[in-house]
Amino acid sequence: MIDIATTIIAVEEGYEPKVYTCTEGYPTVGIGLKVGYKGQDLDEFREFPDMPFDVATLWAQDSINAVPSKIANYPLMNGAYMNCSPVRQAVIVSMCYQLGMQGASQFKRTWSAILANDFDTAAKEMVDSRWYRQTPQRVTRAANMMSTNILPSYYGE
Repeated sequence: MIDIATTIIAVEEGYEPKVYTCTEGYPTVGIGLKVGYKGQDLDEFREFPDMPFDVATLWAQDSINAVPSKIANYPLMNGAYMNCSPVRQAVIVSMCYQLGMQGASQFKRTWSAILANDFDTAAKEMVDSRWYRQTPQRVTRAANMMSTNILPSYYGE
């Protein structure tokens, strides 16, 4: 599951060696790793060294590896996570990576649908969200994986 999640996240986030402002307004570097607060001026990062790809990969991998134990702190999300195949678990980990634990935990109808083994409804709930309005293509791919339990070739598998 961790390898699948890492593949999804690496493709979705891409790699950028220089600090940039993500679509939500946070200074970000490497493979989608926030390094500052929302709205922070990028001039404050002008001395920040370029992040080599191998460092970005290690940092992202460390963050990804920590997600499952953090999910355990959210009973509804944890129950849903435990009810999933590795592909579906990887989708949940990717959600947590992008949205943060607090943001992902708000998908209560998604988690409830997963607990009921209703993965099509879970996918519809993912699309019926602010998250979808922010990153529609990414969420569409995640929802399709949740519904079908198939990792598409888009991710190089």
